[in-house]
Amino acid sequence: MVSKANILRFPVRKFSARDRMLSEIVAEHDSALRRFLRMRQLSPHDQEDVLQDVYLKLAKIDDLVERLSQSPDTVRSYLFVIASNVIRDRGRRAKVRAADKHQSIDDHDLSVAISPEREVSGRQNIGVVERTLRQQKAHHRRAFMLSRFEHKSYREIADDLAVSVSTVEKYICRVLLALRQELDR
Repeated sequence: MVSKANILRFPVRKFSARDRMLSEIVAEHDSALRRFLRMRQLSPHDQEDVLQDVYLKLAKIDDLVERLSQSPDTVRSYLFVIASNVIRDRGRRAKVRAADKHQSIDDHDLSVAISPEREVSGRQNIGVVERTLRQQKAHHRRAFMLSRFEHKSYREIADDLAVSVSTVEKYICRVLLALRQELDR
């Protein structure tokens, strides 16, 4: 037997006039609003999104009871105006973001087939880079490595090497020039 002390009691929420009105609006006008959205040739997913946005905008109106109780005949047209505005806003956002130009990553074959020749060429280039870096002065090589592999700013490298920022720029420029010359051969 369960005693009354062990039963959890949840507070009963009292619905306000606003909540009741929102519920009545949804119950009465939902099917008409759905037809209105279908007539606009929206996808079922977009219809649901627009519908949710319409109801959200309706719920955010502060003086909803006063505004809609004055003229109950215009509730449906008011919903249609909100829906039209939501559709227009979504269209503008899509245009700005060029959503129709985006392609899903699932639409592409991301498998990369590297030819044996390209792999050999890549390995040779890595060898050239390693050899060129070993031939550079130690402080030039260190500045380059800190910049490119540890992503440090020129100011941080300058502080680390106790030189000026312009000196760091010159070190890195010399290494890049040597790498370019060797790779172009």
